[in-house]
Amino acid sequence: LTEDEFAEWKNELRRQTNAMTSNPATLVKLGGLMLLEAMIDIDVIDTSVISNQIRRCLSLKNRDEIVLVAAAEVFGKLAYVRSKAPITSAAVRGELQDAMEKLNDNHRVESRRHSAVLVLSSIARNSPPLFYE
Repeated sequence: LTEDEFAEWKNELRRQTNAMTSNPATLVKLGGLMLLEAMIDIDVIDTSVISNQIRRCLSLKNRDEIVLVAAAEVFGKLAYVRSKAPITSAAVRGELQDAMEKLNDNHRVESRRHSAVLVLSSIARNSPPLFYE
C-alpha cells in the first residue's frame, strides 16, 4: 500500500469502528469493541480515538451489562498494552479520575457508578502501577 492508501484505510477503519460502537445493537457494539481490542495490539489507530470510542460504550446512555463489561475489559487492555506511552497514561489517568468522581457523586446514579467500578477493577487488574500512582 502507498502512504495515501494506508491513510485512507486507517480513516475507513476509524469510521467503521465509530459506526459499530455507536450502533444501538448489542452484538454490533461488541464487534466494535473486539475490533478496537485488536487494534490495540497492532497499534493502528491513535490511543485517544480508541479510548473515546470505549468511553462511548461506557456512557450513561448504555445500560447493557455485556457491553459495559466488555468495554471495561478493552479499556484495561489499553492501559496494559500501551501504558508506556504518555498519551495512554494521560487517558487512563483521566478515566481513573472520572471513575472516582462517579463513585463520589451525590446523585447516586447507579449505572454511572457501575461503569466506574468496572473501569477501576479492569485498570487495577491489567495495569496496577497506573492504578496505584
